[in-house]
Amino acid sequence: MDFDGCTLATGTGFLRRRGAELFLITAWHNLSGREPSTLKPMHEQGGVPNHVRIEGYCFDRRVPLYEDGDPHDDHTCLRLCWQHPNGPAVDVAVLRVPAQSGEGWPVDESFFDPNQNEQLPLSVMQHCVVVGFPQNLVDRSQPPHVLPIYKSAQIASEPSVDFQGKPLVIIDATTRAGMSGSPVFVPAPTYGIRLSANRFLGVYTGRLRDNPQGEDSALRMVFRPRVITKIFERITPFQEQFEKGFSPK
Repeated sequence: MDFDGCTLATGTGFLRRRGAELFLITAWHNLSGREPSTLKPMHEQGGVPNHVRIEGYCFDRRVPLYEDGDPHDDHTCLRLCWQHPNGPAVDVAVLRVPAQSGEGWPVDESFFDPNQNEQLPLSVMQHCVVVGFPQNLVDRSQPPHVLPIYKSAQIASEPSVDFQGKPLVIIDATTRAGMSGSPVFVPAPTYGIRLSANRFLGVYTGRLRDNPQGEDSALRMVFRPRVITKIFERITPFQEQFEKGFSPK
């Protein structure tokens, strides 16, 4: 993420194709540059991004985040991405990405269909994988391929219940800065008869900040796939319903 070419931070996201259009799915705070709970800029000098550079497998695009105005002005600046109806409390956002037909490597559409995605049962302590770029660590050994890191994790909250009433699953993981927006997958068993495919657990957005001592509990937040579905319900070919600012309605 950058402001007029000056890099402010790096993060992770993944692409989804809907028809002829391509969309970036990532953490809301990656595109806003703001802390979801306070809406204050996360950069130490108060900078917020107005562009995002998206690098991927044979893919490189720099995309504006705003149509016009000053991104520091939450009330007048017209942003070009969508958030959840509940606002920044759901730390996931979607940005349309200009791309040629067939360009990019989006995730399989079956991950967004509950009937297909939820065939693999979930349980506490089940192994899962966070796919991202910890501390901007990227494998560029075979240009133009941009290959991520696969971090091991475990499901830490009861996956059949929304954690504290929010659309979250908690995982136990030693993630690092730069991984916000990562997709999280539960691998299918590699032994016996393979009855189901990998399962998309959701979008990793950061640590659980409930420790008053400030110690790192290694507990991380993953927003469930249905929040992505809810955001895409706001995007139609006939309705460009961009919202002003990043503040919740």
